[in-house]
Amino acid sequence: MEILLFILALILGVAALDLIIHGETGLIGLLFAWRYRNLRPTTGKEGLIGASATVEEPFVQAKANGENEPIGYVRVHGELWKARLRPRAASPSVGSKVIVEAVDGLVVTVRT
Repeated sequence: MEILLFILALILGVAALDLIIHGETGLIGLLFAWRYRNLRPTTGKEGLIGASATVEEPFVQAKANGENEPIGYVRVHGELWKARLRPRAASPSVGSKVIVEAVDGLVVTVRT
């Protein structure tokens, strides 16, 4: 029992010393990094994929690159994005929810 108390005191002492010397970048920082390592990104291209979006302007057929594809506008994370529908997808109405599948420059591809 005394050995366990000694080991616990040693670990707590090392952690306290590490915190005093290194602050958050020491052991505590490593513990936070370990805890949050599997969180999904919330910014950039990776944060948009899989996000829910609201249709702001209806999708209309537009010729782009020789293809006839529906183009509209959706709001994702409070920002207005130009969007194209996934091929053969039903055209959603204004106010309905869609899911972002891909990001190509400043255009997102969505599905209903």
